[in-house]
Amino acid sequence: LADGPSGWDADAAGGATFTVRDLSWSQADRDYTNQATDEHVNVLIYDSAYNQSFSWFGAWQTAFEWETTEGYVRKTTVGGYPAFKSFSDPDSYAMMVFVAERFLVIVSSEREASLDQFTNRLDYGGIAFVQ
Repeated sequence: LADGPSGWDADAAGGATFTVRDLSWSQADRDYTNQATDEHVNVLIYDSAYNQSFSWFGAWQTAFEWETTEGYVRKTTVGGYPAFKSFSDPDSYAMMVFVAERFLVIVSSEREASLDQFTNRLDYGGIAFVQ
């Protein structure tokens, strides 16, 4: 996971590998902080290793969206990949990008502008290349 844009400090990247019975998957994540605004962003990448049994993979096969007075989930695309953008009141934004039927990239932020900035900085083609 790359360093943040100018003005953002990055914590050390973290990661984990999980195994349940004969299924295994891994994740990597990194937190970023803007010292001037005390804003936080997290980037998390799940590698399912093509284990399609995880429940969030099923969502990509549907056309679900929802909207309430407290938030929404809307389908979109990012870098040519299917994605969901969500908002929960008062200040929780997330973008979930499904890459190459294997990776789930989740960017979460307190502000929509920062969500878009970090979402657009990621190299989804490079992530897809790890096959």
